[in-house]
Amino acid sequence: ERDLLLAMKRDFATVRHAKPPASRKESSELYVVAQGYRPG
Repeated sequence: ERDLLLAMKRDFATVRHAKPPASRKESSELYVVAQGYRPG
């Protein structure tokens, strides 16, 4: 999870992530929204 977020932060201007309130704590469910792709 951390590696994915780091890679996305490198390639996008804005990266936001959130765990849905209905998701169980032990679940790996996570929503990620990335904007402003920066080709590299």
